Amino acid sequence: MEKRRIMKRSIVLLALAAAAVLPAAGFAQQTSPMVAPSATPGIPAATTQPAALTQSPIQIEACKLYVKGTPLYGTTGILTISFTNEGNVTANVVRWKLTWGEGKVAYIRDEGTFSPGITIKHDFRQASGIVLSPLFANPNITCAPSMVKLENGQMWQASPNDRNGVTATLSYT
Repeated sequence: MEKRRIMKRSIVLLALAAAAVLPAAGFAQQTSPMVAPSATPGIPAATTQPAALTQSPIQIEACKLYVKGTPLYGTTGILTISFTNEGNVTANVVRWKLTWGEGKVAYIRDEGTFSPGITIKHDFRQASGIVLSPLFANPNITCAPSMVKLENGQMWQASPNDRNGVTATLSYT
């Protein structure tokens, strides 16, 4: 019985020693596609990140807010944004920044497959139900992409002072 226990301990110790020696000798090392191999054994390798984009690949074609009522008094309905991915990689997330009035801001997250060169028209109900009177107080609604994520991991983010955007047209129903 004692010999079996000693034998099991010896086998476990040999297995642990082999596991410690084999990776150091260069065997059974695997790296993920996003991790560069380390030049120094025992020191973790640096993770590589995709390069950030310097400008938005998203071009807004139109931004339209439907208003139920008249220019004197109405409530907001659906917001429609038409846009094109002008880049060469498919985007899968666009975060829209909506600004209006005296510095009011809202964000809408848009997920999908936004292929290069294809114009996409999306309707958003998140902006509906707000009472307004455009005749007396023009809401000056602006639509702009604030963040774009591509399927290859690259990302573009607008600077906080970015004033790019398209003024929404109002359509009364």
